[in-house]
Amino acid sequence: RLLFFSPNRSIISECLASFFYVFIVCGAAAGAGVGASVSSVLLATALASGLAMAALTQCFIHISGMW
Repeated sequence: RLLFFSPNRSIISECLASFFYVFIVCGAAAGAGVGASVSSVLLATALASGLAMAALTQCFIHISGMW
């Protein structure tokens, strides 16, 4: 029971979510940047950023203790 409320668990989940967020956004920018216009790179990065933030918040909100 005490492991469920451990601060280490929330710190690890926040670090893991931050890693996934950076990986997704950088991957979207790099993938759209090959021979693409600036506007399409910005659009892909913005969409990836918003969708990744929403998905990761839903995935990690119960683990990090914010809910």
